Amino acid sequence: MSRISKPTAILIAIIALGAFLRFYRIDQIPPGLRFDEAFNLIDILALLQGQFAIFFPANNGREPLFNYLSIVATTIFGAQPIALRVTAALIGTATILLMYGFARALFSPSLAKRGRDGLGVLAAFLLSISVWHVYYSRYGLRVILALALTILTLWWVWNGLQRKDTRDFVLAGIFAALTAYTYLSGRLLPLVLIALTLAALALDRANARAYIRGLVITGIVAFILFVPLGAYFVAHPDDFLAHGTSLSIFDARVNKGDLMGTLGNNLTKVAGMFFIRGDFEDFRNVPDRPVFDPMIGALFVVGVILLLRDLLAPKTDRVARLRAILIMVALVTFLASSALSDDPPNFTRTLPALSVLMILPAWGAAAIWERVRATSARQIAAGAFAVIALASTALDIIKNRDKMYA
Repeated sequence: MSRISKPTAILIAIIALGAFLRFYRIDQIPPGLRFDEAFNLIDILALLQGQFAIFFPANNGREPLFNYLSIVATTIFGAQPIALRVTAALIGTATILLMYGFARALFSPSLAKRGRDGLGVLAAFLLSISVWHVYYSRYGLRVILALALTILTLWWVWNGLQRKDTRDFVLAGIFAALTAYTYLSGRLLPLVLIALTLAALALDRANARAYIRGLVITGIVAFILFVPLGAYFVAHPDDFLAHGTSLSIFDARVNKGDLMGTLGNNLTKVAGMFFIRGDFEDFRNVPDRPVFDPMIGALFVVGVILLLRDLLAPKTDRVARLRAILIMVALVTFLASSALSDDPPNFTRTLPALSVLMILPAWGAAAIWERVRATSARQIAAGAFAVIALASTALDIIKNRDKMYA
């Protein structure tokens, strides 16, 4: 057998770390049973009795895919919280690998193999230790699957725009449809795909026909697969509209007669979630913990600067600018789901934003890495980064252990 390459060995170690953080004492932490999980278990029991459904209307309505995937674990463990949580932890651990592949693909036209491997590894590492992602990987909620499918959709759309291969657009359509069967955020993905295609058209008019063809293929495949759920929504329009509209800031019960004031307040809270104050609910976050600690937050700022550079610099090449547009559009779209609804910053509604969010600090770290030329200095820097990042996450968890899953 050939020797395992260094990036592969590091990636395996990262996935093992991520699995440990997601599975360790999963039968005890979080304690108890959330009402959302209870509804899921009731519906899974009905599925096991042959009462199949395309949508579950109880508890404000839930898309079906996560429940169907949880049938296997429920058969093994019984109708217990651990069945849902093991399913979520498996999906969360697999998402670390998807993050590696997606980040690597995004930068493959711009970086040499070693560079894109390194950036992919960094993005996977940051997701593996993200308290936000670990939280949702230990709850039996369907949104954890939405993140994985969002990454897959964006990954294959990006591949299609670069290679103009029909198979890539077909796969993008499949994953986009599956996302719609998972969580409300799946309804936002078409906006991202349309905006990205329009950007590709503006940047490369010579291949306009290929881009339009790709969007049409993606849309047709997604539409065909969405037909069963769509037919249900046509017959039950309230199940499609009621929950989302009742949470919207355009509802007078939410904006209290001050739409612009509510919007401004929400935008401030969503902007502050990265460094100042995150989600305050203990079942969605360590209460008030921001997304980033100071170290990773500094790398995130560097990544944002690089993003703005590629967006605005007149000499930016087409691929780099399109990549920056993808990251920006996806990030803004998924953050808007909280900015335009009640209870911001809501870490459940914005979880799909992690599909591109963790790429930014990885990008920043990779750029700094390239500035460090000496091999010995790079090794010291890599070791220091890993130790500090792990220590920061560990200390944060220890400091907030009484708040977590209270």
